[in-house]
Amino acid sequence: RAATPPPSCFGALAHCAAGHAAAPCRSIVARRSRGGVAMTGGWQYALAGGVCAAVSHGIACPVDVVKTRQQTVPSYSGIQLHEGLARVVREEGASALLTGLKPTLLGYGIEGALKFGAYERVKAPLAALLVRLGAGGSALWLGPLLAGLLAGAIASLVVAPAEATRIRQVSDPDYAGAGMLGAAGLLFREEGPGGLFRGVPATLAKQLPYTAAKQVSF
Repeated sequence: RAATPPPSCFGALAHCAAGHAAAPCRSIVARRSRGGVAMTGGWQYALAGGVCAAVSHGIACPVDVVKTRQQTVPSYSGIQLHEGLARVVREEGASALLTGLKPTLLGYGIEGALKFGAYERVKAPLAALLVRLGAGGSALWLGPLLAGLLAGAIASLVVAPAEATRIRQVSDPDYAGAGMLGAAGLLFREEGPGGLFRGVPATLAKQLPYTAAKQVSF
């Protein structure tokens, strides 16, 4: 007979690490409550993660515009953020601060959905697998850590092409008026798949430790 399930997520993983059956552990981890709202599966986390990632990165779009200009346009390299924002508005209009907004919303929306959804789906099975492999109590932290790394890797493959498209729209006038799909298609035609995925190694280097730390603390 299965033991009484612990109430918390990490208590559930400890339950797994103690050698209890994997199926009850998956059920425990999949069912959490936040303020009386039951989170019963990975899709709720995917939806919440996608919406929050899209909104948060969308709000920061004007900052990203100036940051990208500072990195790619020499005349922007020595100015402060507020000066960059004022210059973009003065020279190109306020709408230029939202250049690249569509790939940002789409890319980070999907990235956030995959990151949170995949993490919630795989952390308990990974913990249970580690227990079967003899990890014992280490599965309590290794399971979520590996799940965070895996979720970060999956998300990076999605966000890298969106970021490549956004950067070109911000830094190259030929891409700015092409629209999201037009800019991505132009980049693909000019540079092939490598143009869209060239940033994957750098994105992985940033996303893997960041996602693992963030998801485990989440």
